[in-house]
Amino acid sequence: MMSDAGLTPGAMRALDGAGRFAWAAGASLAEPLHLLWALSVDETRASELLGQFGINAEAIGIGFSCVPTFDDSLEPPPVPIPLSPLLSDVVREARELAMQLGSDDGAGTEHLLSALAVVDAT
Repeated sequence: MMSDAGLTPGAMRALDGAGRFAWAAGASLAEPLHLLWALSVDETRASELLGQFGINAEAIGIGFSCVPTFDDSLEPPPVPIPLSPLLSDVVREARELAMQLGSDDGAGTEHLLSALAVVDAT
């Protein structure tokens, strides 16, 4: 599990959502694609940016065997789902990017989205 230091509440919600999607998809680790999926469904700056390019949860969810919706009916896992090493790298990159840009609030969802492109271009 990771600390929320250097992350905005929106970024923490997105990481929590990634864990929920990972759990719903039967994964033992939250991966970058789970984060992308979570970013696409929560109303954040990242979802606005994705929407400008026509990327939505349905398009991202095609890669999964189940496509849950992100709402209150998506139960949290009984234990926190750990971040994969690659997703941990994404979070680190987002924090660094936010610091470089002088963000006083920490890394937000837009930083997580940018970090996904830098760390895991697929």
